[in-house]
Amino acid sequence: MTHAVRPSSHYAAEGRCASARRIRLHTTWCVLVLALGCRSSGGTASPAGPPVPAIEPRRVDSAIVATPPIAFGFAPGRQQYAYNAMSEIIAATVRGDTVRDSLSSSAVIVADFRDSGDRVTVSGRVDSLRTRSRRRGGPAMLAVTAVTFSLAIDRASSHRAIARDSTAVCTPNATAQDIGASVVWRIPAAIRAGVHWGDSLQRMTCVGNTPASVTSVADYVLLDRSASLPGDTADRIIRLTRSLLRSARSAADTAFSAGGTMTSNDTLHIELGTGRIIRIAGTSHGRFDVTHTTQIETFDQLAAYQINRIGQTRR
Repeated sequence: MTHAVRPSSHYAAEGRCASARRIRLHTTWCVLVLALGCRSSGGTASPAGPPVPAIEPRRVDSAIVATPPIAFGFAPGRQQYAYNAMSEIIAATVRGDTVRDSLSSSAVIVADFRDSGDRVTVSGRVDSLRTRSRRRGGPAMLAVTAVTFSLAIDRASSHRAIARDSTAVCTPNATAQDIGASVVWRIPAAIRAGVHWGDSLQRMTCVGNTPASVTSVADYVLLDRSASLPGDTADRIIRLTRSLLRSARSAADTAFSAGGTMTSNDTLHIELGTGRIIRIAGTSHGRFDVTHTTQIETFDQLAAYQINRIGQTRR
């Protein structure tokens, strides 16, 4: 869950070594820009970690299955959300040198929901996206506004795909579009508390100005209302996601590669009776290896984000 950020042109002038610092990942992977100083190290490239493990099917209690399903549909109309994310990044070389940075991002998401039963379509825009680095200080590293997005989810399918032209992946607008898409989850039209469902997602992102593939496997479950706090009218859906990133080697930079894994845990607060999304919050931990010729660095990222509804208007 998270969130994707591309550095400004300042970093493009830092040369090849700096490209190993520029990792841009999905917003639902939370926000990260590795805008760290250039440090080199000796050594040889190592494989970029194991494949994403499959999420094992969960056992379902027969008493839960016997309970009536809850009909669900997203509330139609326009909803507005405030997006905020924080991440802590640690970069380490094989010589033991480390560099730390903290990043913060904020934006406003405006989304129009249409739910036809089997298919959910969402279109909208992301406004006032800003990302700042504590280490660098000064103005925002990323600042975009009025970026439109759209997506559709087929409830009958367990596979999701976000199509995007590879030439448009490494742009600030792609970052904003990923943030907008993060408000939409695949929720069946009829669900039962305690029963798990899953899906997978394949999409493109950007690593060091090179397109990269991301494969994610997610497991969802609706919590029983008995777990809610007194006075809490929202239902909660938990999502556990494991993701694998692999970069493609560009023709201009065949020695550059990056790869890694990330695990995220997200909670969706929603009123099942009305279909209104109240809040989404999550945390993630990722580990990424970046190699450039014989230089190797490992990045650890801890991130947290919140998406809170701040208004709704019906059409």
